[in-house]
Amino acid sequence: LLVKYNGTIGYIKESYTISLLDKANEVYPEVNLEEIDIKNIVYVTASELNIRKGPSTEYERDGSLEKYESVRVLKEFDDWYFIMTNEYTFGFVNKKYTEVLDGIFVIVDLSEQRLYMYNNNELYLIAPVTTGKDLTPSDKGLFKIWYKGTNEEIVPNHIVDYWMPYNSACEGLHDAERWRSQYGMHTDAEKEAQAYRYNGSNGCINMQKENAKIIYETVSIGTKVLTHK
Repeated sequence: LLVKYNGTIGYIKESYTISLLDKANEVYPEVNLEEIDIKNIVYVTASELNIRKGPSTEYERDGSLEKYESVRVLKEFDDWYFIMTNEYTFGFVNKKYTEVLDGIFVIVDLSEQRLYMYNNNELYLIAPVTTGKDLTPSDKGLFKIWYKGTNEEIVPNHIVDYWMPYNSACEGLHDAERWRSQYGMHTDAEKEAQAYRYNGSNGCINMQKENAKIIYETVSIGTKVLTHK
C-alpha cells in the first residue's frame, strides 16, 4: 500500500494492516458505511459520556468517554453520532454532550504523548510530544492560544524558538531541543514506566523544533488547543 504518514510517503505491507471500513461494517452492518469519511471532530462536554451499541439509551452501553476526550464523527442519526474513538473502536454517542471543533485546531493526547493538528477536519500534522510529569501534569481542557513569540526565555536558562502559551498556568506549545532529545512514548527498562511520567515537563507540551515551527506558522492567536487523556 502506498501511504502518507506525518508528511512522509512510502509503502507498507497490506497483510499487516486492518481496514477500518471493514471493521466498522463487520461490527455495525446496519450503519452501512461506504467510506471512512470524517464529518466532524467533537469533544466530550459531560463528566462522562456513554458509548452505546445503537442510537438510543435503550441500547447496551459499550464503554465511556471522559470529559474533553475527542472522537471522529462518521455518520449522524438524529440526536446521535456514530463515532470512531482514538483507539479505533466504534459506537454511538449523544450529540448534546459534545461540541464540534472546526477550522484549525490542535489536540494533545496525554496518554499517547502525541499532538494532532487539524485543518477543517483534515489531519495536517502528527507529532510526538512530551507533556507534564506526574508531579506537574499538563492541565486537561479546551484552551486558546493567547500569544505567539520567538526566541523567548520561558523559564531561567530555557530559551525556545517557538512559544505558544494557551492557558493561565502559562502552559504552552514549544520546542525543547536545547534540553530534550526524546519525545513521545518510550520506556525506561530499569524503571519500567513511561519516561515522561518522571522526566516530563512542568506542564508545557514539548516537541521537536521542526514540528513547533510548522504549528507556529499555521496557528493564530485564538486557535483552540484541546488536551485530554
